[in-house]
Amino acid sequence: MEGVKLNFAFLCDNAFFSEGNKLNIIGIFKNINTVRCPFRHPQIFIVSNIITTKKGSYKEEIKLKRKRDDSEIIRSFKFDFLAQNNSSKEWGFIGRWGNIKFEEFGEYVVQIFLNEELIGEIPLHLMPANK
Repeated sequence: MEGVKLNFAFLCDNAFFSEGNKLNIIGIFKNINTVRCPFRHPQIFIVSNIITTKKGSYKEEIKLKRKRDDSEIIRSFKFDFLAQNNSSKEWGFIGRWGNIKFEEFGEYVVQIFLNEELIGEIPLHLMPANK
């Protein structure tokens, strides 16, 4: 997408902005280990940072899907923002999914869309843990 760049995106245990608008990211991961499925994960934070250089209205949507059949496993996040000029601006977003039910082991993916165009993906693997 012209005038837009996904600077970074992470899955983590916790994220927040502290004093001085400092971004704090705790426990970045791409794998979840569990003994059995179905499995409920208490919470996953998604952090994304987008740079815009073009004036306009933007809609970011973040989806968590099972890769095998492309099905969404929890509601998506939606963020709207407005770049008021053509200068470079960073936009930071933090979302939290809670009580996520994973039906099966396997590959999942977090997809990041901007104005309905896919701009990035984060792989997520649900793997059997050793007992």
